[in-house]
Amino acid sequence: MDRLVAVIPAKAKSERLPGKNERLFAGKPLIQHTIEQALKSKEVDKVYVSTDSEEIADISRNLGAEVPFMRPPELSNSDVHSVVPVLHLLEKINAVKNFDYVMALLPTCPLRKVHQINEIAKLAKMSACNVLSVVDTGKTKYHLKMIDKLGHLTSLVGEPPINFQHGGDSRRVFSLNGSCYCGPLINIFRNKSFHCEKSKGYIMDEITGMDIDTLEQFEIAEALFKMRNQNK
Repeated sequence: MDRLVAVIPAKAKSERLPGKNERLFAGKPLIQHTIEQALKSKEVDKVYVSTDSEEIADISRNLGAEVPFMRPPELSNSDVHSVVPVLHLLEKINAVKNFDYVMALLPTCPLRKVHQINEIAKLAKMSACNVLSVVDTGKTKYHLKMIDKLGHLTSLVGEPPINFQHGGDSRRVFSLNGSCYCGPLINIFRNKSFHCEKSKGYIMDEITGMDIDTLEQFEIAEALFKMRNQNK
């Protein structure tokens, strides 16, 4: 039987929204929503939290998640990718001995549904590939632009053909949202990343796939969350 471990990376410091992960979101600390989702998933066998915050550690343990140790401060710097503390925890607990798959769940995506966690896990197990959650940008590749130092727009992929119609192009562009990444443990250790050449995409809608980074996004997500629960 394929055993899956979920790891939630949650540092104390947040550049744009201080104390974000423990900030109350619809009456609960933000991270609590992700922990509860992971614990409810039938596909997840164990839930761990990687954190450098005693407050987050206490919240996590009280909810039933494992926090075997505090994350080293150097792994919580703003330039450290979220996969690094995930790998650090997996190595420390010798995950390869007890688990076959790993799932990383960011605590900043509280509107995800448990069934989405289950579907991503099943897809990873069925395909033996990494699966990354994405959202549809509603754009084509020709919409993607950069602004140079002089303020000029430059295209990332060249200009569209002269007969190109934006409404008729079926090649949609998707954006990684960080909500849920999953894959075989051996793949993650080998590549030191959830990204690989043959990763599969799991499409989330713009509400369940919303990632919180700023106070404005926090307030919008909270309003949507409360509205969704009122309509149940």
